Amino acid sequence: MGLKDMSDQEIYEVAKPILLDTIYGANNKDWIQFSKHMPERHSSNLESKKDVERQWDEDESLTKYTDKPEFLGVIRKSDYVVVLWKLRTTINDEEYLERLILEEKKGKLYQIGIWTD
Repeated sequence: MGLKDMSDQEIYEVAKPILLDTIYGANNKDWIQFSKHMPERHSSNLESKKDVERQWDEDESLTKYTDKPEFLGVIRKSDYVVVLWKLRTTINDEEYLERLILEEKKGKLYQIGIWTD
């Protein structure tokens, strides 16, 4: 079954482990773990790596997420889906909106973006 044919619950089930791997990578400032589910063209991009590492150094909240994301829903686009999560950190009581962007290529699921607001 393709990503676009999945229910919100099915997308949640495949997206949660990807998000948890990404959170673990961010919390440990581990680019390899953080980019584990990205296409190779993204994970091997040195400029992207430097930009993310700079963000980790400048904003402590990006490296202090709890491992208990709250699933909010799925937004379907023509070529990808955006999985929405509510996240918290260990350093404050604020809530963050996490957008995990996933696409499917040749039957494989990739993380093509992640944005925190």
